[in-house]
Amino acid sequence: MVIAVTLGLLTVPLLFIGEDVLVLIGQDPELARLGQPFLFWSSFGMPFMFLAFVLRQFLISYERPIAQVIALILTLGVNIGLNEVFSKGLGPFPEMGLGGIALATSISYFLLAAGLAVYIGTTAPFADGKPFQRLWVMDWAVTFRLLRIGVPIGLTIVAEAGMFITATLLIGMFGTASLSAAAIANQLSAIAFMIPIAMATAGTIRVGHYAGAQDRTNLFRSASATMIIAIVATLGTTLVLLIWPETLVGLFLDNDDPLFADVILVAMPLMLLTALYQIPDGIQAVAISVLRGVNDTRLPGLIAIASFWIPGIGLGALLGFGFDQGAVGVWTGIAVGLSVAAGLLTLRLVMALQRIRKGGTILSG
Repeated sequence: MVIAVTLGLLTVPLLFIGEDVLVLIGQDPELARLGQPFLFWSSFGMPFMFLAFVLRQFLISYERPIAQVIALILTLGVNIGLNEVFSKGLGPFPEMGLGGIALATSISYFLLAAGLAVYIGTTAPFADGKPFQRLWVMDWAVTFRLLRIGVPIGLTIVAEAGMFITATLLIGMFGTASLSAAAIANQLSAIAFMIPIAMATAGTIRVGHYAGAQDRTNLFRSASATMIIAIVATLGTTLVLLIWPETLVGLFLDNDDPLFADVILVAMPLMLLTALYQIPDGIQAVAISVLRGVNDTRLPGLIAIASFWIPGIGLGALLGFGFDQGAVGVWTGIAVGLSVAAGLLTLRLVMALQRIRKGGTILSG
């Protein structure tokens, strides 16, 4: 928790100067100016967002996810209500626009973190371990072990999110229609990814439990079941994206918008690519998550980061700008990067499972 809050605090100064950062990376100065209030008010919620994430994972590690799901749903309702109050200036509050939406989100993260902390601190079996009793007494051996395992995981998550953000920024250079199309494809991709990432998280927990118990048989079963479920689930999302691409894109657009036709024109090939990388994306998510369950994070992290940024962003930029393929070229790079990651991480997983099957050490490091 201390590490999480510290990391959250470190993001605050960056968001304070968000306008300058956006201009520095080539975004429209006017758009950057309009976005600065959102970034400013978002900064106040970052420590609580990081803390809430840790508390949620703590509950999940006990295989008790329902409480955090209920908390998220309640927080979402509060967030929606506060969005209206602060963005539109209802009651005694001034109209804040985008800044108000960010403030509402920051308050919601605070309430989520506080609610989860109270629940964990007062409810068995979580409270039995007194998780908050030694909060400010650092066990440096445990801290360094957490950092050794956790830093590669964090960097991998940042690298994958950064790949999509960078791709969207690159596509923004091709115009408003391309940027809108990429944002829509990215949003739909993120929604579809919730299914395999949920399976992957469950796989990490189950594999981790069996690894700690030295139960090789159930470890293999959990790893295999997680991969199969994720592939089946992503096959379903692939079909949805292939069959109804225009309908899904249309949910984000106004038919009377003058850019409607242009956005649809760019979005359709992006949706095809998004559909095609669903299965590779699910496979790489499960493979790296199962490896995390046996504490294998460093090399898989390097594999993922290299895959996302060399064939991912590197090839995407080359196709988009060097070969004049525009947004489609950049998005092709993402599909290739995820596919490369899926192949290499699956190979790493197979090697790890073979080592364990032959009687080797279960937990890496």
